[in-house]
Order: sequence, then C-alpha cells, then structure tokens
Amino acid sequence: LNSECDPEKLLYIAKKGIFLDEPLLKYEKIKNHEYVVDISIMGKQFYTINNKKQYNRLKFWYNEIKIKKNKEITRNWVMMLFVNFIK
Repeated sequence: LNSECDPEKLLYIAKKGIFLDEPLLKYEKIKNHEYVVDISIMGKQFYTINNKKQYNRLKFWYNEIKIKKNKEITRNWVMMLFVNFIK
C-alpha cells in the first residue's frame, strides 16, 4: 500500500465487506486521507484523526450511528471511536 494506492478503490472494496488485516494508519501515503476513517470504521479497525476532513468524516459517522441505533449502542460506538482520538 505504500506505493500506488487509491483510497476511493479501498472504500469501494470496504463497502463490499472486504477489509485489510492491518489498520490504514500504518501507511504513510494514505493515512491522512478522509476515507481512512470510513474504511477503518467499517472494518472495525483502529485509526487516528489527523486533519479536519477526517474529523468531519468522524462526525458524519457519529450522526449515522446516532440515527440508526438506540442511545445505548450509540454511546458504546462513540466511546470506541474516540478512544484513540483522546490519546
């Protein structure tokens, strides 16, 4: 992944339920792309928020989860999502 990699293709693949074994935050060339948040959340992988675009994707996912889940599940997801952000 450190050579040629298209985050949009990775997102497309992730939407089909296919994920990488390693978290994307380990890959220098793509770790700052906004779709890393989407792909990581779908794959239940750790990630870091490195810029405002990624933070906005995190807010998008928070709102999606909040709408679709009940309050208890939403709280659990938020805790999981922000654990790495707070460190």
